[in-house]
Amino acid sequence: MKAHYDRYFTECTPTNCFYSYTERANSLYVATTLLGLYGGLTVVLRWWSPRLVKLGRQVQIYYMRKRRNNIIPVTTGVHVRI
Repeated sequence: MKAHYDRYFTECTPTNCFYSYTERANSLYVATTLLGLYGGLTVVLRWWSPRLVKLGRQVQIYYMRKRRNNIIPVTTGVHVRI
């Protein structure tokens, strides 16, 4: 039996075409995906963490210096009349 798809589509012209595919994730796929995510996050965090800590420390020092009270000595002149 030969299928005539062109005749089918000219006769039945579908308005919408849907395709679905369901696949169960096997344990090997899940394990390799999790290991890949772990490895990627490890690399990214090892690179970013020191920089973020350094930036946070610089911001903290900036605001501590800004809030520090600066004491400016006031000089008063003493006039003595003789």
